[in-house]
Amino acid sequence: MTTPIGRVVKRIGVGVVGLLLAATLPPAAFAATGAVSLYAMSPSPIAAPASLAAGGTVSITVSAETSTNTLVPGAVVYLSFTQAVGGGTATVGTTALSKTPVAFTATTGTLTVTYTAPAVLPASGRDTIKAADAKSLPTISATDSYEFAAPISYVMSPDPIAAPASLAASATVPITLTAENASALPIPGATVYLSFVPATGGGSAAVGTTPLTSTPTAFVVGTTGQLTVTYQAPAVLPTTGTDTIVAQQTQTGSKRTDSYSFGKLASLSFSPSPIAAGGSLTAGQVVVLTLAAKDATGNPVAGQALFLTFVPATNGGSASVGTRALSATPIQTKTDGSGQVVITYTASSTTPVGTDTITAANATTAATVSASDTYSASPVGPLNHLVLSPATSTVNPNVAQAYTATGYDAANNVIGDVTSATTFSIVGGTCSANSCSASTAGDHMVTGKDGSATGTATLSVTGVLGVSSGDTYHPLTPTRLLDTRNGTGGLGVFHSHVAQGFQVTGGVVPTGATAVTGNLTVTQQTSLGFLYVGPAPVNDPTSSNLNFPLNDDRANAVAVMLSASGQLDVTYAAPVPLTPTAQVLFDVSGYFVIP
Repeated sequence: MTTPIGRVVKRIGVGVVGLLLAATLPPAAFAATGAVSLYAMSPSPIAAPASLAAGGTVSITVSAETSTNTLVPGAVVYLSFTQAVGGGTATVGTTALSKTPVAFTATTGTLTVTYTAPAVLPASGRDTIKAADAKSLPTISATDSYEFAAPISYVMSPDPIAAPASLAASATVPITLTAENASALPIPGATVYLSFVPATGGGSAAVGTTPLTSTPTAFVVGTTGQLTVTYQAPAVLPTTGTDTIVAQQTQTGSKRTDSYSFGKLASLSFSPSPIAAGGSLTAGQVVVLTLAAKDATGNPVAGQALFLTFVPATNGGSASVGTRALSATPIQTKTDGSGQVVITYTASSTTPVGTDTITAANATTAATVSASDTYSASPVGPLNHLVLSPATSTVNPNVAQAYTATGYDAANNVIGDVTSATTFSIVGGTCSANSCSASTAGDHMVTGKDGSATGTATLSVTGVLGVSSGDTYHPLTPTRLLDTRNGTGGLGVFHSHVAQGFQVTGGVVPTGATAVTGNLTVTQQTSLGFLYVGPAPVNDPTSSNLNFPLNDDRANAVAVMLSASGQLDVTYAAPVPLTPTAQVLFDVSGYFVIP
């Protein structure tokens, strides 16, 4: 028969000898109030990294607890202390702790350990107190530590938050931030200042229930040296811009970032380009290059995977990214939070023959975006021709594409970036400085001209003007909204170069529709010509939606943006100077709305 915890086991025949025996037994010889499931140490860490003064002391409470966090009086705890080089000391009463575990009885379920920082503080290292349930091979243990050095870096994973333009609306990504010392070891209890800089219409970030803002806020990492930041993409995804989480040791200290870019890669460019003027570098001279990745609107693309190669001339120089040397075999890297990669080029110490070439691309084969940077050992000749980048690109109607122009001499040696001196033009569109756009679907030739040197690129326009990627399409049973033969739509016969408008929304097409699809038809025309349809009246259009000869009924499918009031305007354009006329029909087959 056993007795309740804390009482002597035998009830009969105790006698004097039995009482003496019971009196000499340690508290651990009596049954405890429960099984030890864990050890808790407070404060933990012993103190914030690098915060203690020389000789400073800290009292640490070690608790033996059940699974429900109830103290276990009389529990035996094995304590040990691992000291950094030049570290402090730890004692329980007058007993100094060392690497060899020593058993202590927690009479009330707790013990007090006194930690003392050394008289001369080391520059780095960690003092660690360990509690365990056995001298060797413990099954339960806990540690508490003090770090002499403040964190020198913060590592965030995943980095980037996600591949550019890969997240769905409202998607969440947990990010683990680790505070590390010079040896890349986690630092428990380190303070980190976190902030969040969103793109226009961007997402959000939080630590627990505390949202991050543009003002750095202090957080303390846990006993593992880590904390979790939760990033959430917005409900409506923007087409460009970058969301950035910033970690700093102080509110004004150096920054470590983790980013997510909404835009897709559209262009790559090196700076400087060329690496240097032909034949201008001395033996072993170093040039630091910046490779920039941008989306279609010219914003940086962070976290973009890129493949870099380096093909040297005979006896040529070398190139590297960090400690990784570049060669003819592609190596993969990623752009940083600013959408950039830093490359170090070193000129040859001998006499090279030919051109050193660094190439960046978004794939090892069949790359869709690429750029090169070169250095020629020979002086280059005068400007002969241009190469525009990107050579091909696809955009929505009226979305501007930015171009760069690189000049070459007659021997195809790179002269350098001549964008600022280049005049850009586009067939069927407009250019402002080095950005060009067009409103009509199809391929448009872009031309760059610098003096007598020229270069070309192709801008492909797809989609419907006024329709964004988030708009939804609703098909309709074809419904006639315009027929000038009988007055449907409120319009009469069309005269050449006189625009007329009719109402589209308010019936089968709801108010608020942004664009429609349908069939545009011409009949009874008295001259060949074309029809133009758009959201605003244009008497002398420069583009067409339907071309036709004389005496031929013709139709064409169109997708066209509506005016703010839900109207469309049609123009009949004929080449003859008289007053030709035509009958026009329009059948709507669907509409777009913003969800």
